Amino acid sequence: MTTRQPGPLQTLVRRLMGLPVARPSAIEKARALGASIGEGCRIFGTVDRVNPHLVTIGDYCVLGTQSAVLAHCPIRGPVPVRLHDFVWTGFNVLVLPGVEIGACSIIGAGAVVTKSVPERSIAVGNPARVLRALSDDEANSLMQRLRTGEPIGLDPDGPRGTGHA
Repeated sequence: MTTRQPGPLQTLVRRLMGLPVARPSAIEKARALGASIGEGCRIFGTVDRVNPHLVTIGDYCVLGTQSAVLAHCPIRGPVPVRLHDFVWTGFNVLVLPGVEIGACSIIGAGAVVTKSVPERSIAVGNPARVLRALSDDEANSLMQRLRTGEPIGLDPDGPRGTGHA
């Protein structure tokens, strides 16, 4: 679904009148630049701005804070990168050009993904290595949480109290 953003004149008039000015989301910006981003995604990081048209992110993916998905390389040139459906990346993850992350996978915080990751995997480290495969129960739980937007890894007894966002 594409939302029409106000033009510069409308933005100026709204500011002068003291009205709020809508800012496009990270997903809207990336899509406007040509990235293919599925439904239900949450993007807290950065999608390549050099070759955004080479970035594909499936449905219900989360790109963690300070993470980046890159599709350009000074040596190999422009190379597509793809995150399949239900991929969750932690804080400060770097997904390099040419990588495919299989459906229903988890990439741990700080990982540098230099090679493709099979579906239903947990990958961690620099360079990222597959730690293990997700069980059926873990995969189903991940998909359910990503569909509903329920937090992953939230301590139910922590400061938020209820365990729900």
